[in-house]
Amino acid sequence: MNAPYALITTAVSAELGSIVPSKSALATVSGIIDATGSLGSAIGPSLAGVVSEYGWDYVFIMVMVSDLLALISILRIGFKDFKRLREKFFRKQKLYEVSTVTVY
Repeated sequence: MNAPYALITTAVSAELGSIVPSKSALATVSGIIDATGSLGSAIGPSLAGVVSEYGWDYVFIMVMVSDLLALISILRIGFKDFKRLREKFFRKQKLYEVSTVTVY
């Protein structure tokens, strides 16, 4: 159950390691990511226990709502990264087109 969390935090830390030059900042961000995951692991089952008193249907609704919020957050970040990469690609493409022009 903890395997997806471990993979995600490892991937994020590796990505940040290539972007962030400061080891101190990288350690801080990795710590925040780990703390957030640990907090979610502690609160999730406790909240599910409280919600299950009203019926298991509500537990599944709670899980679906939390997954939807996570999806919205990830899509927001994904769109920002897509725009950044698209601009970077087109900027390189324009530089390439300019460099292939022959001056007489």
